[in-house]
Amino acid sequence: MNSLEADRPKERQERQEKIAQIESVRGSRVLVLMYLYASIEEEDDIPIFESLEKMGHVKKIDLILCSTGGDSDAAVKILKLIRTYCEELTAIVPYEASSAATLICLGADEIQMSPIAQLSPLDPLVKHPRKKTWIPALSIRNFFEFVEKTSTETYVPSELFKIFEELDPWMIGTFERVIEESKESAKFLLSKYMLKNKDETEIDEIVEKLSEKYASHHYAIMREEAKNELGLNITFLDGEKLNPVWELYKSYKKLAEKSENDIKIFETTNYSYAEEEEEEEEEEE
Repeated sequence: MNSLEADRPKERQERQEKIAQIESVRGSRVLVLMYLYASIEEEDDIPIFESLEKMGHVKKIDLILCSTGGDSDAAVKILKLIRTYCEELTAIVPYEASSAATLICLGADEIQMSPIAQLSPLDPLVKHPRKKTWIPALSIRNFFEFVEKTSTETYVPSELFKIFEELDPWMIGTFERVIEESKESAKFLLSKYMLKNKDETEIDEIVEKLSEKYASHHYAIMREEAKNELGLNITFLDGEKLNPVWELYKSYKKLAEKSENDIKIFETTNYSYAEEEEEEEEEEE
């Protein structure tokens, strides 16, 4: 399926030729999940499944991933799906794999990062049921912590009353559960794959750092920090090994610049799925 008007067959063929070249050099099969301003969502599993079915079960998959995040439950399902089709999985991050995409990376055996690549804290996002925007779950917790610091039993700042009125009960009941689920998923993935030989205490410390240490949802965890401070299995992707991956990434970036909307592209050498997402309108109160 290809609903992206800017994507021409010739350009698609050129990308798939680049993917084949990377496979030849690395001795693997390559799956590209390119979210260019689009979010990881539950419905993504179907085209990813179709791409893997065409590929078949292989020894090693190199997952080239770019995403700012999205639904963490969907991310975990996508990771589990990919792992059923391979014995070894390497996550390759040319530019950004943040939030839910970081969670996907934790389920690989190894993460290869370019000098500009970044991961991020595991601050999961909650999609507002009416406004259709993604909200960091920790920001809701931080709000209540702020209220606790600025209020007393007999006094609440008047400007907070309007904010209380805007808080959706669905969000209040969901945010803490989402945070805990994200931690549980990260621990499960690290224990089963990347850090399977580490003890539980070490893994718990890494998960806690990824979930609670960073104040900003958008904090960039570069490869040195991911390797040396967090203790993840990081390989630096440089030079001749980086060049073909970076050129492939730039071809997707160029395509995104032609579109006015968010796009997602999932590709292998023999499968291509492209989708263009129009901005959702907020529901009226």
